[in-house]
Amino acid sequence: MHGHLILLVLHEIGKVLLLLAERAGYQVSTGPEARQLTGHATAAQIKNFALCQHLQEIHTRILDTTSSLPSIASDVLSPSLGVVYGVACDSVTSLFQAMLDRLESCIQQIHE
Repeated sequence: MHGHLILLVLHEIGKVLLLLAERAGYQVSTGPEARQLTGHATAAQIKNFALCQHLQEIHTRILDTTSSLPSIASDVLSPSLGVVYGVACDSVTSLFQAMLDRLESCIQQIHE
């Protein structure tokens, strides 16, 4: 009986994690200020970094918690945790891509 109840709770937690990831995805700033490379970090960048950090913390804590549960817990929550982690990465990807593009441009200028 307890195994069935745990499974139901895990499925609900998985749904909550997916909703969290969806709503967090809506909060990601994607405008030009999120990719700005000059000057101090913009409000959009700070917001995205904070969002990334919070999502990674949630991911880590739930992953740590599931390690003490039966292996079915990891199996059930893994897809949802993957989505949360993906949104965390997406929140800072545009900035890092802009940095990479800038670096490539600088390297090309050096070689010309």
